[in-house]
Amino acid sequence: MKRALQSIIPCISPVTARLSSHAKSISSLDFAYAATAAAATPAFQKYPWYRGSFWCYSSFSLPCDSQGLEELETIVAYEREEEGRSRFCRRWRSAGRTPGNLFSTNGEKVLVHMDSKFVRRQLAKHNRDGLTSQLYRIELRAGEWEPDSDETESEEASSSGAAGTRVFRALAKQAHINAVTGEVENINFQHCPLEATSISVNVPVKSYSETVVGAVKGGCGTAKTVVGAVKGG
Repeated sequence: MKRALQSIIPCISPVTARLSSHAKSISSLDFAYAATAAAATPAFQKYPWYRGSFWCYSSFSLPCDSQGLEELETIVAYEREEEGRSRFCRRWRSAGRTPGNLFSTNGEKVLVHMDSKFVRRQLAKHNRDGLTSQLYRIELRAGEWEPDSDETESEEASSSGAAGTRVFRALAKQAHINAVTGEVENINFQHCPLEATSISVNVPVKSYSETVVGAVKGGCGTAKTVVGAVKGG
């Protein structure tokens, strides 16, 4: 048995040596390629956590809604690639960006991020229930986001769609709010094209009269406010 192993080892050693050198060359090429791609990003020097990340933006095969949109609040968003790692989302939030997802009617989605200040203003304006029943005009811009980027609504995109910019009509479907800080940690949008037949939204119900219907004035009972779901086109 010992002699058999001694006769096999000289034959295996050159093969393993070649495989090892080949693996090292591949890993070095991959590292160099990833480093080159990361260094090409505009925010490489400003945000160290970009380093080592390979930015490869997925295509979103949805038709744009540039034409015929009603007057809606505009959200300027950029695509992001990271998914399934909470540390990336935490870094986006620490940079003043709110991560989110834009879902299509057929199950596709694109990962986006937007200005946290704008999301905070919308939450203060509509509160939690009202925020998830609002339609927005999402201006999805191409390229990398930079801290000094101008995120005002572009006139070209509002009229016919600027080069590399796609416009979508979307509903803020779900918002994840931190129970301690009250900040929006993540927000999901549902694409609502103009030809959509119907969508389902939650509408908050508020009572403005002195006495709530079903309650006795001066009584010690409790009244419950029900949030109903309605369908609208």
